[in-house]
Amino acid sequence: MRVSARLTVAILVGSCAAIARDAVQVDLNAAARQYCHILNFPGGWQLPRSIRVMGEEVLTRKFSLLDDYEFRVPGLQGTKFLVRGVQEIADRYYTTNLYQTDLSDVIVVPQSAGEAVWQAATTVNTRLNNGGASVPGSRSRYVEFQGLRFPRTGDAWNGVRISPDRSLLIVQSWSGHLGRCPGANVPFGALPCQDLGDATSGKLFFDVYNGDTGSKLITLTAVFSEYLPEQLGKTRWITERYFILPLDEALERCLVCEFGRAR
Repeated sequence: MRVSARLTVAILVGSCAAIARDAVQVDLNAAARQYCHILNFPGGWQLPRSIRVMGEEVLTRKFSLLDDYEFRVPGLQGTKFLVRGVQEIADRYYTTNLYQTDLSDVIVVPQSAGEAVWQAATTVNTRLNNGGASVPGSRSRYVEFQGLRFPRTGDAWNGVRISPDRSLLIVQSWSGHLGRCPGANVPFGALPCQDLGDATSGKLFFDVYNGDTGSKLITLTAVFSEYLPEQLGKTRWITERYFILPLDEALERCLVCEFGRAR
């Protein structure tokens, strides 16, 4: 079996701080606290005032859930990473500040890092993928992987993510209302809608499974409001050890969960 007691797996899933500007608030119940700790980027993210796009000067917009993180490894691959905010318009461009942090340290405060360190580091491939799982139909209650079935908790799908070593599988789903968007009460195949309204709300579910045995490690839950679930779904693995989901509106807070500790 590929998953063993030696494997330290962590999930980076965003802030649990219950403040007005949070897009998602993670439920840090007793089960979640066995695995999880909060990581804060203390200075937030700063953008250049403007960038050049096709020869024209364009003002940058506010850093938000539309944007992303980029991770780089400053030396030999381990638990320490460089993290930087990135936006995409006609091309990728970065925040003016960046951090170095240890994703496995439960009390670490990310420290500012310099441009030379960033340029010398190796980029971590974090593109979204489902690692080869059969994509479920909208009404299916489970996803198939390696001959096993992995059920969802929520009423609708919000993606499936499999670690690069195929040892862990995370089934993402949600339940709730889309407010004034077409087809409230969890539509199947509803199109994105900009007319959200205060009634757009619900719960996100992250069912974490052992990919070899089908056993469930934990279900993490989070409350969302004023955003469509697909707007909150920029999840991906950071190597085979970490999985990331930015949750607060400015991407300033993260929750790191180390599932390997409980094996």
